[in-house]
Amino acid sequence: MQFSSRRRFTGFFISLAGTMSLIYGGPSQAQSPAAERGMWMANMGQAGLRRSYSSGSDLGELVNRAVAYQMSNRLYEQGRAENPDLRRRDINSHVDSYVAQNDSLIPLEISGLDRPLFLRALGRVAWRDEENAVKSRNDRIDLGLLYAPSRYSFVSLGLAGENTDSDLRFVNGSSDGRAWGPRLDAGVVYNDTWSFATRYDYFTYSGESLVTVPTGDTFLDIDRDVKLRREYVNLEAIARYDRRQLDWLPEGSQLRWHSALQYLALGYSPRENSLGQTPEEPFGNSQRLGIVRTGLNFSATFGENDNWNASGELMIDHEFDTNMNHPINDSITGSWSIGLTRLFQPGQRMMVEYQRYENRRGQRSRNNFSLIAVFDF
Repeated sequence: MQFSSRRRFTGFFISLAGTMSLIYGGPSQAQSPAAERGMWMANMGQAGLRRSYSSGSDLGELVNRAVAYQMSNRLYEQGRAENPDLRRRDINSHVDSYVAQNDSLIPLEISGLDRPLFLRALGRVAWRDEENAVKSRNDRIDLGLLYAPSRYSFVSLGLAGENTDSDLRFVNGSSDGRAWGPRLDAGVVYNDTWSFATRYDYFTYSGESLVTVPTGDTFLDIDRDVKLRREYVNLEAIARYDRRQLDWLPEGSQLRWHSALQYLALGYSPRENSLGQTPEEPFGNSQRLGIVRTGLNFSATFGENDNWNASGELMIDHEFDTNMNHPINDSITGSWSIGLTRLFQPGQRMMVEYQRYENRRGQRSRNNFSLIAVFDF
């Protein structure tokens, strides 16, 4: 799978999103706008599509993994220059990351439009800390429109922007930059068990980096512009089971099987630095990382009026296509998570979650702590 044709992939996912959103898109018995929104939100929430749409953890894991591979490659090449006997297995990447996010859908009432239309607004702050490699912060804002052609589907198109600041620890340096681009989402509830979703992002990044190197008794500043594109694709299937399908499940609990194919592609534009040199990127100017992942999520409501929800998840993924596997070369990663959610009212909740990612040989791991709020109106 290659991203050689942006137009081809953009057209494919627009067509796919449109097709998905029209499933079950036939006319339904007329209800008030508020009632239609309520039924649509209930269907999306029960199927797991609202959580899938608001979550950025899948993209976050791929981006974090790509950065870990890039830093590991730089540290390995830097170490080999000083110690030719350095082995690939001596290089490790261990990361702590933190996320705070709010996602909201705000209804828009337009004369003549009888199906729900929402303004989507997301704000997120993420921190990443990898010892001896890089410490960074990434801020993101999404604004878009979400349209529900039926009570069982949606399609959304919007624009997103990111700002990233990094402290480079493997050298004395820093980098910062901004990215923006379109985001396309679609989802459909196929039946009481199955639902499907897709997402496509296309970002262009523009920034600069500055490295200070010693030159005898003085220091030399070397700077350069950085420009790249980032494409992300997600195709996922969710199977939801409660006591209607599995009568042995406890009352108020739900079991979900989740599988996805995710692909990240990075394309760098060569740029000269202030010395007139063109530095090489780890893994070249075209970098790719594709994974398939599957696993189970169990959740249960409890408390007065069932206003609390506890959840746990086990996942495994395989990197089926990548050119970023040096020096860390392990295609299998396992992850688990636990979460606690406070339910305020329908469409409004706040969740704290811990996630642990670790590859099979233990060379790469990440602890992620999240505070995620969803406040729909």
